[in-house]
Amino acid sequence: MNQDFVLTIKDIADLEKISCQAVHLAIKKGDLKAEKLHNIWIIRDADFITWKQNKYSRAKRKMPDGSPMFSDDKLSVKDVAKLHQCSESKVYYAIYKGSVKAEQVGSQYVIPRKEAEKVNQYNIIRRYTSKHPIYRRK
Repeated sequence: MNQDFVLTIKDIADLEKISCQAVHLAIKKGDLKAEKLHNIWIIRDADFITWKQNKYSRAKRKMPDGSPMFSDDKLSVKDVAKLHQCSESKVYYAIYKGSVKAEQVGSQYVIPRKEAEKVNQYNIIRRYTSKHPIYRRK
């Protein structure tokens, strides 16, 4: 006899490191199949696996021409911030000032690797923060 494992909303939230409200929203939208048994929502493991595979991910986003948005030669703001060990807001500021060339696709910036390396070469990230009076060392 084939028995399905069942999960609760709390189980899925813990596994995926998301809120219970996000799981409720997925059920409400119809993305995640679930059944209500008395007062508890139960989700079969097969439905959970299907939902997880089809779940939206920014990492899977595509450029208008169909190529991956982020790859080895195209970085996100978060990737550049990790690369230079600084905050994302500093990278956004460098883009705003024009020191770093980036292409905006939807709400995201795509930064070519050469531009990301230029940030380190010219020490752009540290330069913007050191001029501000709050960041000056006393």
